[in-house]
Amino acid sequence: MDIIYSFWEGSWEDGAQLWSPDKGTYDPDKIHKIRFNRKFHRTSASASLILPHNAPLFFSELGQLAGKLFAAQHAEPRADINFFPNIAPIVGRILEPAQAKYAIAMEYADWEGGLACVSGFTGLDLSQFSLDEPFNFEGVMTDNSVNTMIQAVQRFLTPTTTQRQLGKDFALCGIGTMPVGTPGMIADVIEEWINVADTDGFIVSWGQGPPRAFAIPAANNVIYVSNLGSYEDFVELLFLETFCENLRRKAGDKNLSSNHHAAKFRYNALKEKYANNNGDIVVDKKKEEEELASFSRKTNGLNTSI
Repeated sequence: MDIIYSFWEGSWEDGAQLWSPDKGTYDPDKIHKIRFNRKFHRTSASASLILPHNAPLFFSELGQLAGKLFAAQHAEPRADINFFPNIAPIVGRILEPAQAKYAIAMEYADWEGGLACVSGFTGLDLSQFSLDEPFNFEGVMTDNSVNTMIQAVQRFLTPTTTQRQLGKDFALCGIGTMPVGTPGMIADVIEEWINVADTDGFIVSWGQGPPRAFAIPAANNVIYVSNLGSYEDFVELLFLETFCENLRRKAGDKNLSSNHHAAKFRYNALKEKYANNNGDIVVDKKKEEEELASFSRKTNGLNTSI
């Protein structure tokens, strides 16, 4: 990640993009090679095209230890962490059409698709359970299980819940909430989440009927139930309502904050320590690693002698 951050944050100086008819699109003097030399890895490159915000946005899966460790190192400070609950609004200009959309969606919901989602979320093989008998997850967790997701799913289980029922429940929006109603009613639900739970945004799922009335993992961490109509409803009906109620918050910063781990890899920070005569960045860790290995060997030898 240090190398990747160097490409994103350090290979292009501020002002490298000109977009000028006279001077051209880029200033080549402000685009630099990043050279890393390590014992088992060498690279020499620069970002071929810089993003407006440099480093992209990461969504980290916190259900497993590796995801938590990654987030601990690469996320912002605790106070800056953002939470995005899942919500699947089914909206109509008046209540009755929204309720009709929900009824159609439930009619076409595929319980097998819902169970496939549960299995993928939890990392568990659900084929060991009977479809129409009550079950729970006790004693079936493995090393590949996603324990936090299992705990979340368990909150849906009652003493009489069967796999078929669970699959039906998960077929539309998983563990998210699915408010049904007018734009004002949906906006009230969103406002309550913001005020009570202090959420920073939502991962929006789409809840509308056939022909795609089952949960489909889509790009950009969005799940949709019906492809086109739900997007139109959200833009035409709900977006304006949330805007009028001032639920859309102000824009964030253009770049990562100065106390983020990636900030130390911006060009000016790297230049002070690693720039060569051409302004390129050369980070040679091989010698440092060899010295550390030599010191470790000497220390181990000293301990053995003692």
